Amino acid sequence: GVLSKIATILSDSGISIEAMIQKEPKEGESSVPLILLTNVVQEKKLAAAIRSIESLDSISGKVQRIRVESLK
Repeated sequence: GVLSKIATILSDSGISIEAMIQKEPKEGESSVPLILLTNVVQEKKLAAAIRSIESLDSISGKVQRIRVESLK
């Protein structure tokens, strides 16, 4: 359900997911990191989506973002 909520927030913000990685939780842990690569998006749209994602009850901690740019 968590991934569905995140995907809905991104979709409602006009942000497309290009790739995703989610691994199994380590033994004894219930939370897992989720790594998303999005298509090109305006900074303010991404910032608003991250605020919405961080407000979800099922999200612990802060969302970390890393900007990836093409060096063509």
